[in-house]
Amino acid sequence: EAAEPRNTDAVRAWDDLMDARQEVVRVIHTGDGLALGAVSAPHPALGVFTGYEWIAFVGSHAARHADQIREMNLAL
Repeated sequence: EAAEPRNTDAVRAWDDLMDARQEVVRVIHTGDGLALGAVSAPHPALGVFTGYEWIAFVGSHAARHADQIREMNLAL
């Protein structure tokens, strides 16, 4: 329930998503060649992730949202 959006403006949400995506791509490019397994940061619910685990998590999270959109499209 805490993750459910409330009073969300679709245009602002899309812009925020695109900004976040652009930042993730920038971090991946600037991290190329660095030891991303040696750095970590906490996820608020899932614990500490290394840099590599964060990249994998963000990718799988985005893929799940894309699947949800396709599922909703089929339901319509």
